[in-house]
Amino acid sequence: MSDHEPKIAALLAYEAGELSPEGRRRVEAHLGTCEVCREALASMRVYDELVRDVKAEPVPEPDWSRMELALRREARRARRRIGPAVWVGLAAAAAAVLAFLYTQRGAPEETLVEAPRVEPGEARPEPARLRITGEVTAVVQGVSGGTDVLDPVEVGTPVREEMRIATASGALAHLRFYEGTGVVVQPDTLVKVEELREGRVTLALLEGAVASEVTPLGEGDRYAVRAGDYTVRVRGTRFAVVHGESGTAVTVDEGVVEVLRGGEVVATVAAPGIWRSDDDVEPIGEGQVPEPLALAPEAAGWPVLELPEIDWVRSWQVRGRELPPGAIAMRVPAGDCDVSALGDHGRSWRGRIVLAGEGQLLEPEAIRPSAPEVRVGTLAPALIAPVVERGKHGLRRCQRQVDLETGQTVVGQFTLRVTIGRTGEVQRAELASQGEPPPAAYRECVLSQVGNWTFPPPTGGIVTFEQPLRVGTVQ
Repeated sequence: MSDHEPKIAALLAYEAGELSPEGRRRVEAHLGTCEVCREALASMRVYDELVRDVKAEPVPEPDWSRMELALRREARRARRRIGPAVWVGLAAAAAAVLAFLYTQRGAPEETLVEAPRVEPGEARPEPARLRITGEVTAVVQGVSGGTDVLDPVEVGTPVREEMRIATASGALAHLRFYEGTGVVVQPDTLVKVEELREGRVTLALLEGAVASEVTPLGEGDRYAVRAGDYTVRVRGTRFAVVHGESGTAVTVDEGVVEVLRGGEVVATVAAPGIWRSDDDVEPIGEGQVPEPLALAPEAAGWPVLELPEIDWVRSWQVRGRELPPGAIAMRVPAGDCDVSALGDHGRSWRGRIVLAGEGQLLEPEAIRPSAPEVRVGTLAPALIAPVVERGKHGLRRCQRQVDLETGQTVVGQFTLRVTIGRTGEVQRAELASQGEPPPAAYRECVLSQVGNWTFPPPTGGIVTFEQPLRVGTVQ
């Protein structure tokens, strides 16, 4: 059994006649060699035939455009976890539902949901569009925005037409336009919201990169990103656009997009896919298009979590989502929230926060990393011995110095325990006694001398060794 996943988005576009001639040729060539995709296409056609058959029957007519849109939206969400066989099951389930509708043809009128009455010549009413709820939902580091002057923006700042968003190096901004649709403004980016109204969203990417999540659009609706000479147009997808002096690039992780130039389609890109205007432009990698945060309609009422900038933190994880380092403010659902910080050399911090009301600011003092994982290395005794032998001259000076300054004679058997770091430096030194402890002055002098020793770098991690010392007798 092949583990190849069918390219459902490309097949949907192929069936709907939305592909360019070149795109259709590519899909047909693939179908000629891929049994999995042929089975998926056949299953989809079974469902479409059932829809057409029942539409022709004199039963109360549901709003098919909205039903098909909902089914396709659910298919887009689920396509990564289902195989071609499940499409056959979906078709059978659809047949059962449609058969039920057909059997209700003779039921009393009050048990049926009537379709809106439309007079001859009158257009059928448009389905309700999603309400615009434009706002900033997350900010990493410094982000500025505005129409005339760019001022600092924060979580909750409204997003309106003609607004520009600018991010510095290391900064990010997450924006929600309406339910299920938003954008991540990547670092070093300047973007303008040219249109933001019911059914129409247009972004002008002046430089940098943006990553969009777009819920399936209704007939006549529009979501587009303009980047120089190119316009990237979608119906429902997750994709990224990069634009700069070297050119424009598009990465599609879900769905299908069209790339236009001068009103003409120059490319149709199906997921997973990448298109570039020039070989020198660097796109966002396949499978790496980030998802905007807080796209749910109720997200405007979520509390705000604020994380500080900490020098050792290399990445954050909030509720399983990885985020870059730096000061972060973001909307998250109320209740338990798992937060992690990861750093170099195994340093990490984990915590669970209960968010309510306005939210919470975590102070840097509350985020203390756990001890890094210790890796034990190796260093041959033949490489340790010469360093210790040279260092014994300094240890004898410690003994004579204490004798002269305190009048105490240092005598005894001691154990010197030394930990060598990755680069050969002495990380730690201890002096243990098998009997009477040595004078404090002698201990301090010995540990100071040993701290200056340098060994060859160990292999694989740190190394600890013990060296016996007999003081007051011939060594």
